Amino acid sequence: MLTRLLVATDFSVNADHALCLALDLARRINAELLLLHVTMPFPASAPLPERSDHERLMATARRLLDERVALAGPRGVVVTKAMVKAGLAADVIAATALDEGVDGVVVGTHGRDEDPALLIGSVGERVVRIAPCTVIVAKPPLLGSCA
Repeated sequence: MLTRLLVATDFSVNADHALCLALDLARRINAELLLLHVTMPFPASAPLPERSDHERLMATARRLLDERVALAGPRGVVVTKAMVKAGLAADVIAATALDEGVDGVVVGTHGRDEDPALLIGSVGERVVRIAPCTVIVAKPPLLGSCA
């Protein structure tokens, strides 16, 4: 039974569609959501200008994540945690799923190619392979968005 869902987002239209799907599912089954955005790793030894740029990117990611958290309340869904972490996306998503004890992960797809292996995208495909739980891959809508 799914009671805790982790939604990974890169803030793309397809990731927002996956979030909408997760919000609808969570409402229907009374599950809580955790949201996660993964940034690229950043070396601590980077020069000050690059560190400032990275800090701005992290602040922007936090703001964008908070905007997505705000979508949950009006839909009757509880978001218990919203995280911005650094690392390799698929590995961080799978590790977070394990650390947070979630029952399922929701990810979006790229939906650009005819090849089914490329349809999911390298991150989504790797999450399917390594996540310790159920993974729901949300196919992008043909028209518009559900947000």
